[in-house]
Amino acid sequence: FPENFSHCQEYQGNFDYFDYTNDLKNITAPTFLWSGFYDHVTPTEGMSQIAKLIPDNFLYVDPHLGHMITQKEECFLSLFEGFLAGDSSQGLKVKTLQSACQQPPKSDE
Repeated sequence: FPENFSHCQEYQGNFDYFDYTNDLKNITAPTFLWSGFYDHVTPTEGMSQIAKLIPDNFLYVDPHLGHMITQKEECFLSLFEGFLAGDSSQGLKVKTLQSACQQPPKSDE
């Protein structure tokens, strides 16, 4: 799946350099993954594949964002703080329903 990241300027099709696929299953720490539905740098398809390979993870796909996580700071902080506090995946999913996560970013951000 490294070809999913072909838009990354550093990547430039160098599959061997960026392909850590076989190592993902060895990650033992709980892992928080964030993706923007419209992200062309690190596409959602690739993040979903990564999530399938990391044993203990929480993946949130923001329905309004591309690559700029800073446009949804309140949502990110709520989810990440919950993740660090040990919230369950179900608890984190409930947090994704809050308005900060459901609303598109403000146009001035």
